[in-house]
Amino acid sequence: MRVHRLALTAFGPFADQVAVDLDDLGRDGLFLLWGPTGAGKTTLLDGIVYALYGTVPGARGEEKRLRSDHAADDVRTEVECEVTLGGERLLVVRRPEQQRPKRRGTGLTTEQAKLTVQRWTPEGWEPVSTRIDEGSEHLRTRLGLSAEQFCQVVLLPQGDFARFLRAEPEDRGRLLRTLFDVGRFAKVEDWLDEQRRAARGLLDEARLSVSTLLARVAQVADVEVPEELAPELVGAATAAHAGAWVHRVRAEVAGRLTEREAAATTAAAEVARVDTALAAARVEEQRHARRDKARADLARLQAEADEIVPLRATLDAAGRADPVRDVLEAAGRAALAAEAAEEELAAVRRRWAAVAGGRAADTLLSRSLRDEVAALRTLLPDVDRAAELAAAVTRTSRQVRTLTAQCAADDAEAAGWPARLAEQEAVVEAAAAADARLAGVTATLERTRSALTAARRGRGCRWAR
Repeated sequence: MRVHRLALTAFGPFADQVAVDLDDLGRDGLFLLWGPTGAGKTTLLDGIVYALYGTVPGARGEEKRLRSDHAADDVRTEVECEVTLGGERLLVVRRPEQQRPKRRGTGLTTEQAKLTVQRWTPEGWEPVSTRIDEGSEHLRTRLGLSAEQFCQVVLLPQGDFARFLRAEPEDRGRLLRTLFDVGRFAKVEDWLDEQRRAARGLLDEARLSVSTLLARVAQVADVEVPEELAPELVGAATAAHAGAWVHRVRAEVAGRLTEREAAATTAAAEVARVDTALAAARVEEQRHARRDKARADLARLQAEADEIVPLRATLDAAGRADPVRDVLEAAGRAALAAEAAEEELAAVRRRWAAVAGGRAADTLLSRSLRDEVAALRTLLPDVDRAAELAAAVTRTSRQVRTLTAQCAADDAEAAGWPARLAEQEAVVEAAAAADARLAGVTATLERTRSALTAARRGRGCRWAR
């Protein structure tokens, strides 16, 4: 932003127009507004703010008294500011709401506030807006600051800098983030915060792991965790002293392990000796059990000796009859084969009687019969063909009968066609005669309708009389 020229008319303590060429003052880069109290230094700053925002900072803006008390009635209060915003040179002319004398009659009338914004182009000043809302939005967009922020940062008039310093940190931070690009620092801050949270999560996980390991060591070693390690056990502090305790527990457990390994070796030797003795005792016990069982079986068999004598006699007889069993089985099979052969012979004789015609069985006769059968088999295709031809003849006969009946019906129908043709010709002649009379009948009908309409009209006229 750069202000080139400022002109105030009937504004604040200035009764007439006061113009300041700021380009000429700022030729060397810096200039100083100096003067006694009441000279109008603050009014110049108020004029810049009013031209850009339509208000003035501090209590002066709340009083809404911008017009000079010393200005003539015909002089209008106006602020004209030429400024460059965002690479665009603008001419802003703003008037507040004010009272002026009426053009007709006496008294005063209210003149509404006005705002004109123009843009500099190679052809000259070009209008941008003459509406207050549209022009103010155009300026605000290019300034990027509200009126309050502009006064706190750019102007800082009459102690407002101290008020800015005493403002809340959130307000100052919001304003400074608006003025300066702090996105990079915000990203760094976010990254550091994210890393802090990640490190905190890893630390919590490590503390939880350490507390779990301490509890596991105490459980396995069957010892109690010392009171000084209670914070490490719940994960509330770093395990600074846990290492020494773990080494001490490991040494104690190693000693106990050595003692228990020696005791386990001794117990294993004793177990091996006892197992050997137990195995020998079990073998001896099994021998005694088999002896007792053999004695019991002997006593039982001796008691059953009388019952076994008949069975032994039967067994001896069966032994003597065993050589004859094969002969008896062969005789039975031969008897069955003989019966089957007799049945088959009877069946063959019945079949021979059916084909031999009472002749005796002979080889020549059987050959003659086989030759006749072969000759008959050669005639089987002709028999099948004859059956097919008979069926075809039957179907053809039915079709001939159907066609004959249909021809008779067609002849009967054809016999009636002359009479029907004469009837149709009579109908055509009647239609032609009717068509010839149609024109005359139509004309007569129209004349009749006209006469009827006229008669009705005449009757209506008589009734009207």
